[in-house]
Amino acid sequence: MQVKGYEITLVIFGIFLISSFVPIFQIWLGHLNGMILYFIESIINVRAFDLAIPANLILSIVCLFAYLKSKKQFSKILTASLASFFIGSLGLFIFETFIIYTEIYWLQFFAGALLIGLSLFTIDTIRIKTKNE
Repeated sequence: MQVKGYEITLVIFGIFLISSFVPIFQIWLGHLNGMILYFIESIINVRAFDLAIPANLILSIVCLFAYLKSKKQFSKILTASLASFFIGSLGLFIFETFIIYTEIYWLQFFAGALLIGLSLFTIDTIRIKTKNE
């Protein structure tokens, strides 16, 4: 398999996969996501906990679509990073109910990293397929 066209995805996936075992990065992203949800909560007057999955899902889809449509390298990196942030947060909220915190605390973050990698890989594949046609 050629790597051309998948560079951004591989780098972001690698960062999130390695950071699964160093939860400081993940905790920082979780707090940042909480601040964004609190801001959205103050605007639409709905509890942040009730907003967590729908807001992250909508923002993930918007960022993935922006990543698909981006042409310049900087916009690809920016939208892929934002998409990764919201997909990772979405993964944390989804897998939180399935994974019990024990010695394998990293499993939840690992599942989120796989979700990020799969999403960005799919978008890159769609971009390459439509570009070749």
